[in-house]
Amino acid sequence: MNIGQLTHRLRIETPVLTPDGGGGFTVEWQEVAEVFAAITDLSGQEMLQDAQITSSAPCRIVIHYRNDVTTKMRLADDAARYDIVSIRDPDGGKSWLEIIAQMK
Repeated sequence: MNIGQLTHRLRIETPVLTPDGGGGFTVEWQEVAEVFAAITDLSGQEMLQDAQITSSAPCRIVIHYRNDVTTKMRLADDAARYDIVSIRDPDGGKSWLEIIAQMK
């Protein structure tokens, strides 16, 4: 990976449960960090689910290595949200993280 390919600025966000006053909770997203990333679309598909057409847009996101990113988090910018599906250190060198994510 070349640092010049990290052209997208994304926020790493973690879910925070906030009491809703009725005994339940709502999920709010709190920013953990802002990172630069390379985003590559993997494929796209539409499917029929519950009598509605839904779309799926998985992508590969590469960022500088961090040891605090989990699949419970998401990545976001002003236009899109990316649910993290999997995370791996592609070469084991702790230089980069390769994240497979689902765009929402």
